[in-house]
Amino acid sequence: MVIAVYYVSLWVAGRLGIDRKFAHMLSTAVSICGVSAAIATFGAIKGDKKHLNMTLLLIAVFVIPMFLGMPLLAKAIGMNQAWAGAWFGGTIDTTAAVVGAGSFYGDEAMKAASVVKMSQNVLIGFVAFLLAIYFTSVVEKSGERVSPRQIWDRFPKFILGFAAVTIIASLGLISTDAVNVTKVIRSWIFAFAFVSI
Repeated sequence: MVIAVYYVSLWVAGRLGIDRKFAHMLSTAVSICGVSAAIATFGAIKGDKKHLNMTLLLIAVFVIPMFLGMPLLAKAIGMNQAWAGAWFGGTIDTTAAVVGAGSFYGDEAMKAASVVKMSQNVLIGFVAFLLAIYFTSVVEKSGERVSPRQIWDRFPKFILGFAAVTIIASLGLISTDAVNVTKVIRSWIFAFAFVSI
């Protein structure tokens, strides 16, 4: 699904005459994870800040009605929680909105939505890496060989933080008690994020 959405988005952007870098930024945003993917792509392709801002604005404009409307639509058609959660996770472009829509629908929907969205989020690092290689070696090629340093400079370092937290959590190095302590803080941060959007 992610690959199909990415390439369809690129094709539509091309038909609309959208700049190549902007098209890739939009495509990663709608196919993977919204804001995080757009920011990662921005760094990997050395994009235009104006295009990044427009991408983030478009994400916010579409996320809010989807965040509110998709649970209502799922309820209206009688969709079960697992299917609804998977639909939210695969369609809504930001992780916070996915979790929010899932939690409005029910605990099972929230879990399914989170699993689908996190599965997509894992792709951010890979896509940023591939785009950094593609833009340095194909789009902006200067005739010189691409060095690992050029790729490293473009690679979004926050991806390494995501990977580190994932490994630490997967190894069980974070206790359940520590996660529960942060639940109230996470709830407040989540609320502030939506107010900010």
